[in-house]
Amino acid sequence: MNRCPHTWFSTEFHTGKWLLRARLNDLLTAPRRRGTAPLVVALVLTLTAGSLAACAREPLPGETTPEPVQTETVEDGALTVSFPLSDLEPYVPASTWTPDTVSADTMGEMLTEAELMEGQQVVCYREPGSDTTKYWAVRQGDELLRFAVEDSAYPDGYTVGEFSSLLGQSGFVIEAPRGAAYTARDYYVFDEGGVPRLLADCAQPTYAPDLDGDGFPDPLWLYHGGREAYCYLVWEDAIYQVDLLDCVRKALPDWRGPNGWASPTFSTQGLFYDEATGLAFLGVADGVTRFGCLRFYPGRVEVTALPAETQPDWQVENQESRAGFLTVGEQTWMLTEDEDGVHLAEVLYGLSEATLQPFTDILGTDGYTLDYVQSPSGNYRSYYGTDGTPLALSFGWDRADTPMDLDGDGVRELVCSVTYMADGVPAVLVYRLSEGVIWQAEASAVPEEVYQSGPPAVGPARSHYAPEANTVTTSLRFQGEEEQQSWTVPLELENLEFYPYQYQHLP
Repeated sequence: MNRCPHTWFSTEFHTGKWLLRARLNDLLTAPRRRGTAPLVVALVLTLTAGSLAACAREPLPGETTPEPVQTETVEDGALTVSFPLSDLEPYVPASTWTPDTVSADTMGEMLTEAELMEGQQVVCYREPGSDTTKYWAVRQGDELLRFAVEDSAYPDGYTVGEFSSLLGQSGFVIEAPRGAAYTARDYYVFDEGGVPRLLADCAQPTYAPDLDGDGFPDPLWLYHGGREAYCYLVWEDAIYQVDLLDCVRKALPDWRGPNGWASPTFSTQGLFYDEATGLAFLGVADGVTRFGCLRFYPGRVEVTALPAETQPDWQVENQESRAGFLTVGEQTWMLTEDEDGVHLAEVLYGLSEATLQPFTDILGTDGYTLDYVQSPSGNYRSYYGTDGTPLALSFGWDRADTPMDLDGDGVRELVCSVTYMADGVPAVLVYRLSEGVIWQAEASAVPEEVYQSGPPAVGPARSHYAPEANTVTTSLRFQGEEEQQSWTVPLELENLEFYPYQYQHLP
């Protein structure tokens, strides 16, 4: 039995004031069908290759999206529209599966299992003799308390994690593939009888900022490249599920062109949120890209649209794309534009200096670098594709970046000599592209056996990269020794331990 992991999508929610994390491989392409979506709905998930009987959604009878109750135009020409939650029906999870208890002897192939912090054991297993039916259950000695069923041909991808304080409650989250490029994340809590009850159903990517300032993380998730966006909020002991893009559509009818919205979307390259600006979005109407944001308060959601004349200052070009800045209050947004439209790549705070430069043929693509100085906290260089996708991050006052084809496959990797600004420790980061995903590793020349059999180290290792020789030199001091020891090795990809790159947006 494995101890339940604390994963980025379950417990280790990023709830700080600044920005949320996004995964490069969370950029989804497969659409999910839906009808006319009310502002707060019980969703019916239409899946391409399977369904979840435990969480099938049925619309609430007579439920409608309310009209905005407040419209305000401020001095800078921005339009703000407010939506109250009190006029809406609370979110009530529907279920066509009734929890039941069966003998543990009926369990087939185990697909995943995890032990929660309170000792409960959650499993997902295949029904014997079936290629499609799988059950989620809590193991109780010789019995299984089944609380959900999957009906799909997907053989793997089922996981369990824990969460705490989400919407003011704690429990566990299950992750399951339920369609092409669609992975569901369902959050459960135990009722007084120990039976798991669905708290919220989401999909990847899922984030959890404290949107409305009540002290608890609120689930927030995107689908179809940001063209569907939902969040859950608590108000007066009830949970509401909010269709965020429906708020935008109904609040801003003047943004729609003759053929409706061309591309209403939230940024997929980084879900930008802070207490002052809210959740950034953009849309295209009559061929003009418009910008705005959503703000969340106890009991209401506000949509703010910037005036049409608020447009980016395009500064650099790269063949068929360009990049520039847009000032929004005290923030500066970095934007890119390619044949697919405008993309929000970064939001800068406390700007003291920022420059953009184009690059070609790094990590298999062209794009732009953003050099950003936020004194006194740091000096950054971030790499983006032409569509705003974050590719790599270099940092430190003494940083140096070297594009180099390290494995001879014709695609240049990126070697970054960085300095951790908290303590000035130098390090070497390596970024590579493999199977369409950006991977990251930290290079070190210290042999593994030194850590395993040598005396304890004093302080962190300090690594430097020599581009001319393509070598990494690492120095380390051990307990009881006055002088540092140093090792130098060639930089070779096969000797590095790579992991998927998870971009952390600039502060």
